[in-house]
Amino acid sequence: MKISRKQIIKYAILIVILFATIYFLTFPYFTGIRQIYINLTKEAVALEEKFISGQDLAKSSSDFESYNDKIPEYDELFIKEGNELSLVTNLEEIANKYNVNQELSLGIDKTQISEEVKRVPFNFIIKGNFNSILKYFSEIFKMSYNLTIHNLNIKQIEDGDLEARLLGYTYWLSN
Repeated sequence: MKISRKQIIKYAILIVILFATIYFLTFPYFTGIRQIYINLTKEAVALEEKFISGQDLAKSSSDFESYNDKIPEYDELFIKEGNELSLVTNLEEIANKYNVNQELSLGIDKTQISEEVKRVPFNFIIKGNFNSILKYFSEIFKMSYNLTIHNLNIKQIEDGDLEARLLGYTYWLSN
């Protein structure tokens, strides 16, 4: 069985018409579907960015809440301006408790650290036996006030007692 040239041309034209019909009918749908895919991808990226920024906002909010809860604790670290006597009284009570002699002096050159916080230098001289001085130091480190000690010098004086000189800073909260 021999296929004639006429039949081959007829089948070729039919195949071309079939492919042309498929191409012209489905190509616009494919481009529309492709455009929808691109738009959905862009929307997914935008939603993911919003989700991540929402998580950052939620984290920031929870961090704020936790810091806000700690504010009363941090308030106790500072000496409120005008309440210097409470620090001195506490230190005198500790000195009496452990039977040490102390000389306290607060510096007058206050350094403004921030709008509400000032740094005030101090100089303490403590005299007593070794155990009493150690207990004194242990007790002042337990105080709620923030005493930052920059220099500690201990030397032996008469009768086997020790003299400790503390230089450092206290932090005061402006009213």
